[in-house]
Amino acid sequence: MEKNYVINILSDYSRLDEIYRLTHDSLVDAGAITPKRDGKVKTSPHLDRIPETSTVITEQNGQIVATISITADNSLGLPIDNYFKQETDAIRANSSDRVGVIWRIASRKECRRNTHLIMDTIAKGTQLMYASSCRIWLFCIVEKHVRFYRRFFDAEIVSRKIATVDREIEIPMLLMQADVEKAWNTFNVHARDRR
Repeated sequence: MEKNYVINILSDYSRLDEIYRLTHDSLVDAGAITPKRDGKVKTSPHLDRIPETSTVITEQNGQIVATISITADNSLGLPIDNYFKQETDAIRANSSDRVGVIWRIASRKECRRNTHLIMDTIAKGTQLMYASSCRIWLFCIVEKHVRFYRRFFDAEIVSRKIATVDREIEIPMLLMQADVEKAWNTFNVHARDRR
């Protein structure tokens, strides 16, 4: 099957607004936020331009249609600190291993049924995390994605809470944790057939 998309690492930060709009639309579609007037969601903009963050973009015809970001722990913190600061601090304190987060996973609605595109985007984020100095991987997800993260990353639930992305709609969020090397190997075994 010929792929009609290209996956890269974001290097042109003037395109961050496209990422913020895509994130907004994905969260609105999921019922996690109410639509915003400017059509953007900036969950952790202070982390977007630092060396510890990489943002994967998948493009079709020059338009960003899917994205995923990874951030290694740093002096500015992690995007997950917005929701699970106490739990993340406990993980940091109990391990000498560096922590990383995969976050801001978003895609255009019409692309979500393209399993190859979605899995290739996630694979690139997974590859970046594996190549990083992080050995512990954290995810902040909603309940409906637990099975995916368990199956594809061998992740375990650390904590649950009700939180908001936009201070309006409360949603159940989960903090999950995985060992990066084990997650990399598990992902490659399970994703091979889906890509």
